[in-house]
Amino acid sequence: HTRNGWQPICWGYFDDSDGNYGRDWRRVEVGGLELYKEGVLDIYEAMFGALEEPDSSDEAAVLEYREKLVLGVRLLLAALGVDYRIACTDEEEDERPDDYMLEGLSDRWIARGVRKACGFQLKKDPDAEKHGKEEREEEAKGDEDEDEDEFYGD
Repeated sequence: HTRNGWQPICWGYFDDSDGNYGRDWRRVEVGGLELYKEGVLDIYEAMFGALEEPDSSDEAAVLEYREKLVLGVRLLLAALGVDYRIACTDEEEDERPDDYMLEGLSDRWIARGVRKACGFQLKKDPDAEKHGKEEREEEAKGDEDEDEDEFYGD
């Protein structure tokens, strides 16, 4: 997913292989987040200057560091017109953009991937990742009971 030396922040599409098209189409979401911690730090430092990792015992400084790294990624998304609010604490919620569909199912894999690239995760992230995987697998199966003729008005 790189082109001419450029690397995307993330990519995704609905898979149309294995007969997944036309009346048999299902939301089989395929995607990935290509960021990693050194890359996120490079992004932040290119825009805002040096950023020192704080002592892990200073909770306030660790939170501020995480927020700055996430801010750097959010700024890149904002340059594309995408306002994705990414939680940095367990008390916050991820808020997807209203104008763009980045994730087709309920799974917020982009926000989770940004956190992972920034070197942290929320307590709920492992369960959310498992649920997202299960949701994609279930969606890929399709609805065997659905009457396609009735659904499509035939």
